[in-house]
Amino acid sequence: MDKNSSNQFVPYFNVMEPLVVQEVQRQLQHLPSQLVKYLNPAEVTAYALNRLPVLYATSVEGRTRQQRRAKNQIET
Repeated sequence: MDKNSSNQFVPYFNVMEPLVVQEVQRQLQHLPSQLVKYLNPAEVTAYALNRLPVLYATSVEGRTRQQRRAKNQIET
């Protein structure tokens, strides 16, 4: 699974995080470079994650289920 900053095994994963990171990167590519230089991708990601539902998973099966759920929420 994943590791936290102290290199310990983390038995849970928020499936929204990589989806938001990917979307922030995609959106920044479509903005003018003059604007992008004023944006901090980490701050934009944190802002978005604070306004979205948290979808944690503790297994591969749970991760797959939560990813489907997240994509369904995004599409509706």
